[in-house]
Amino acid sequence: MDSVNKYKSYDFFTDENWTSYSSSIFPQPTRNQLEKIRRKWYQANIDPSLNVKFDSNPNETPTEENTKENEEEKVPNIQASSEQKESKEQKKAEPEIKTEQKSEKKEEKPKESSNFQQQPQTHQHDHNCNHSQSQTKTTVPALTNILFSFEGFLKFSFLVSLILLQEYASWIALAICVLALIRQCKRPRWNKEYAEKLMYNEYFHNIWYMIPFLLFPKQQSLLYFVPLTIHIWIGLCEYINLKNGKLLTIFKSPVEKTRNRRVYLMSLKQKFEIYLFFNLIIYFFFAQSNLLIIVLYSNYLRIKYVVNRNLITAIFEIDLWIRNHIVKETSPRIIKWLYRKIVQFCSYMVTPTTAAAAVNKKKDEEKKEEEKKTN
Repeated sequence: MDSVNKYKSYDFFTDENWTSYSSSIFPQPTRNQLEKIRRKWYQANIDPSLNVKFDSNPNETPTEENTKENEEEKVPNIQASSEQKESKEQKKAEPEIKTEQKSEKKEEKPKESSNFQQQPQTHQHDHNCNHSQSQTKTTVPALTNILFSFEGFLKFSFLVSLILLQEYASWIALAICVLALIRQCKRPRWNKEYAEKLMYNEYFHNIWYMIPFLLFPKQQSLLYFVPLTIHIWIGLCEYINLKNGKLLTIFKSPVEKTRNRRVYLMSLKQKFEIYLFFNLIIYFFFAQSNLLIIVLYSNYLRIKYVVNRNLITAIFEIDLWIRNHIVKETSPRIIKWLYRKIVQFCSYMVTPTTAAAAVNKKKDEEKKEEEKKTN
């Protein structure tokens, strides 16, 4: 019972491994299925002594659905009993006149026959509606499973294309991101909720990341493919783990290591995106890149900095490492000055409000100097 109490008091929302695992489950399970998955995950990763088949609420009060069903079962019984009472009272109160009874029966018979003819039609209509609904319910999961398996195949083919067909790797990655968006955000909708889902989705960031390099394919260096490879490899490991087939037995150790170090790998992905920006600037001075791709990519980083927390932590870690290893108290003044200017430039790009305020301050200072000269 101690393990059961620990399971009930465990905070799954703060566990990053559980949140990443539960968000990758596809198709979305029901509440009962999710509870079973959660117990098995807790037993495999946290407490092996947990009995998975324990009763969650042994003295469980009836739910709303059960009470509704019981009420619906009681209503026809009450109606039937009331009808029987009414029929008995009518038999006692009716006069025993055979002629009137015969005429009434003759008039009621065609009505009853018409009612009996209408009832099977309604039952057939309900049966057809239920049959069509069951068909749609069975076709949708089948289609989503097909798309999910095709997405996993594309992830594997992307890793192969990096070695053999690097020209098509970006287009394969683009197809993977589109399928992942359909899987996670469902079909596109023109509303704010869907736009918020896109803005916080990493696969949508990948599409945005690839656009400048699809416009200028000559800039697709090896460093460009590193962030995409990290994210697609994480997704492939989650796919292999969910399928739980022969591939999991072959690649069990790398899959488990990748899933355990998911947070670290995602922060590493953001760091390589930052390195690529400075790589483009260095290549620009050697005439290996153009100014337009630097502007497009800087805007991508600028907006992602506002939306993605992983990028903020990656920038903080890079800054901390540089201050501890390169820019020290004993380092030359030129290195300190260069790093200070780089930090100012990055803050200028990320926070446009402070940049605009700095420009306004310079203009005000210039105006004051001009007024002093005229006076």
